[in-house]
Amino acid sequence: MHHAKQSLRTSIQSLTKNIPPDERRESATKLWERVEQRADFITAETVLLYRSLDDEIDTHDFIMKRYRDKTILLPSIEDDHLTLRRFDGEENMIVGQHFSLAESQGVVLSPDMVDLAFIP
Repeated sequence: MHHAKQSLRTSIQSLTKNIPPDERRESATKLWERVEQRADFITAETVLLYRSLDDEIDTHDFIMKRYRDKTILLPSIEDDHLTLRRFDGEENMIVGQHFSLAESQGVVLSPDMVDLAFIP
């Protein structure tokens, strides 16, 4: 099972690397516009997102656009435990201890608060 999952992940990464950056950006914009029209997004107060990597659907612009009217939570790893921190702007991001990814330094909130989650 693990091998099949890894093989599928490698195939998807190979395909996405061949998509031109402008096309990827346009696709992400269209996707997030559709998300914004969904009833579950409109009614959600707290949304769990992720900071996208280069081979994932871009989330950065969407996070910046929506964090003032929604509580946006981003994953953070602390002492090998996953926590969810409120995103309070780029100025409150630091390079995390694991994976060298930017992580929010906002308030830790409970997973029970999440109304809608987007998982890579």
